[in-house]
Amino acid sequence: MEKRILKRKLNPFLLITTVLVLAILAGSSVFYQTELNELVSSREDLNTQLENKTQKIESLERQKKNLSESLDDRAGEIERLENTNIEKENRINELKDRLRKLNSTSSQIKQENERVKNENKNLEDRLDDLNFSMNIICSSNSTSTRIEERCRLHGY
Repeated sequence: MEKRILKRKLNPFLLITTVLVLAILAGSSVFYQTELNELVSSREDLNTQLENKTQKIESLERQKKNLSESLDDRAGEIERLENTNIEKENRINELKDRLRKLNSTSSQIKQENERVKNENKNLEDRLDDLNFSMNIICSSNSTSTRIEERCRLHGY
């Protein structure tokens, strides 16, 4: 007699159905495993892209910070140059005022010099007149001792 492995007789329909279900499960498992691998790969790609974008953002933030510092430095330099410019303009205005005063003083000195020249000429003319008169007095044969002393005193 045959030795039976199973105590019961297997139902062929149940056996075929079980094999089909297992085959469907195996097929769907392979399909879903492929899809899962694609999702994991896609996730890794997205993570890589995210990391690259994060690095790019950090790089841009560093660049922004450097540019901001450079801008602050330039703003400080511009302010310093503006202050220097204002100081130089003030100095120019002071020098222009001083030049106007010096020109005015020079004009006044020229006028005073002209007045003094005229006064000096008048005094020279008067001195010439006095010398002429003194010469006439001293050359006239005056007998006054006092006149003779004066004439000697003045070189006549």
